[in-house]
Amino acid sequence: SQFNKEILLGRGFTFWQWFDGVLDLTKRCLRSYWSDRLIIGFISKQYVTSLLLNEPDGTFLLRFSDSEIGGITIAHVIRGQDGSPQIENIQPFSAKDLSIRSLGDRIRDLAQLKNLYPKKPKDEAFRSHYKPEQMGKDGRGYVPATIKMTVER
Repeated sequence: SQFNKEILLGRGFTFWQWFDGVLDLTKRCLRSYWSDRLIIGFISKQYVTSLLLNEPDGTFLLRFSDSEIGGITIAHVIRGQDGSPQIENIQPFSAKDLSIRSLGDRIRDLAQLKNLYPKKPKDEAFRSHYKPEQMGKDGRGYVPATIKMTVER
């Protein structure tokens, strides 16, 4: 019962609040990604670094944020100014974020993401999760507009 109530070190929530947030996010927004085994999920930033550090630029994985309730983040390899590999964790996405633009479409938007860890091309892994892009005018004569994701460095 104490485990239920203890605030996690350095966090403002209990383990069970965090875990419930992950379950809710997965149920509402990520079920098909989880079923397709596209989310590694429950790993720390430190372990992500050990997995990705020797991988080529653009290799990425999906993990649940351990600092936010109900968030999923993309960790990926980039080169620093000195050419050394660095691991970047993109700000976690909430259910609200993913209701505005799906995880698959966010991944498609980011050209720097190339291969899902360990070596699966992102389009091969996520194609079934991409929303078809609209071309031409809609039935009312409007040209479609869309929201795209970028990452500021």
